[in-house]
Amino acid sequence: MDAIGLQLQRQIAGTVSINSNVIFDTIVSSYGAVVYNLVTGEIVINKAGRYFINWSVSTQSAIGPNNITFSIQSSQGDNL
Repeated sequence: MDAIGLQLQRQIAGTVSINSNVIFDTIVSSYGAVVYNLVTGEIVINKAGRYFINWSVSTQSAIGPNNITFSIQSSQGDNL
């Protein structure tokens, strides 16, 4: 079994627009058949298979409603 891993961070201040990709500014760790695009925020796994994705989001504050929702969107358009 191949090992694939990616750890990203967004340390710059600013906001994330509704329905837009989160652009991370730091690739902490990357190994295996995975690529992160620093311009578009897209992550591509270059090996067919079934994957378990473990992710978390921490926010400092938000303008507007008291809730924030993030999702992962697959290449088929599925929001996970």
